[in-house]
Amino acid sequence: MNPQDVEQLITQRLEQARTALDDAKFLLDGGRSSQSIVNRSYYAMFYCSTTLVLSF
Repeated sequence: MNPQDVEQLITQRLEQARTALDDAKFLLDGGRSSQSIVNRSYYAMFYCSTTLVLSF
């Protein structure tokens, strides 16, 4: 994978993390189930951790 591909993937994963975190906040504000909120939060952390691995 060349550096441009890695940078593009990092950008994509960070966007996915932001979306998942926004979804979690939306669910929390709407009084939805804690399971759904934790699920979206988990994926936000997963996408962020993926970017950390890719950046080394």
